[in-house]
Amino acid sequence: MAGTRARKQGLEAAFETWRQSWEAIDNDAYLSYYSDDFGSFDRSKEQWDTYKRRVNDAKSSIQVDVSNLSLFADPGTPEIVSVRFFQRYRSNNYDWDGWKEQLWRRSDAGRWEIIYEGNG
Repeated sequence: MAGTRARKQGLEAAFETWRQSWEAIDNDAYLSYYSDDFGSFDRSKEQWDTYKRRVNDAKSSIQVDVSNLSLFADPGTPEIVSVRFFQRYRSNNYDWDGWKEQLWRRSDAGRWEIIYEGNG
């Protein structure tokens, strides 16, 4: 149980640092959480990186509030966790509220990284 609790706390800490990096418009730190094999339904990691840098570079401020955070791990593949949350996004030129889902994977080195992200 202690290992499960530590794993959960580690993922929650990584998630919060990812969120803070996004709000700080620190593209390098923010994008470092996305795995090299990341994919969304319509973008590869390279396409995601290009897209997010373009969008974030047009921002003077970003606020990302998260609520209803849920973490779901499959006992058969505990290194992958589904993270679902309600996101309230505010920036100087765009606002959006909605549900987000991510898949986070714990690497062999013990670092949490995002392998999928989508709205839903």
